[in-house]
Amino acid sequence: MMSIDKVKKLRKVLYAMDDKRHKNMLVELITDSLLMIDKWDHLYAANECFESCRDDRNKKPR
Repeated sequence: MMSIDKVKKLRKVLYAMDDKRHKNMLVELITDSLLMIDKWDHLYAANECFESCRDDRNKKPR
């Protein structure tokens, strides 16, 4: 997974590129990375109770 800092560095590389095909490939990489970051953020926020949820998962059903 990429961090926002890595995406910022890739954006600088993008501005230096001349070949449109390579630019498109790099844009795909950046957008995919941003989508993954967004999904991880959502999962982290949705499971804010991580410690207690993990404890509940380890309990045996009655």
